[in-house]
Amino acid sequence: ANRSDLIIRAPFDGTVITRAAEPGEVVTAGTAIITLLDLSKVYLRGYVPEGQIGKVALNQQARVYLDSNPSEPIPAYVLRIDPQATFTPENTYFRDDRVKQVVGVKLQLKGGIGYAKPGMPADGEILVSGDTWPVHKRK
Repeated sequence: ANRSDLIIRAPFDGTVITRAAEPGEVVTAGTAIITLLDLSKVYLRGYVPEGQIGKVALNQQARVYLDSNPSEPIPAYVLRIDPQATFTPENTYFRDDRVKQVVGVKLQLKGGIGYAKPGMPADGEILVSGDTWPVHKRK
């Protein structure tokens, strides 16, 4: 084999999150060797009650509040709205819980690069009327 055929190049710039193989280790074709993440594309996965989803549209303004810094909102926008509702929680045992459906949304962060990390707990809000955010105090 040609030595240049043994070099693995990442398809995009990013940060290695996990490494499943060590340098020099022999792996078969198709084996995942790293998990690569583009930290400039961190997002919040959240849920909107089914009765409220009609107020949400793609590219709508949003804000994300990290638990580690709840007083500083990070600007975001609605990148995705799931095509169907799901139950919350996933495993429901009681009739009252089964009628509570939510629709998943993906809020793409426009800031927070460097301190917003995958898996961090956060809250999000979506601007649904007007062009100014309501004033409220977050703890």
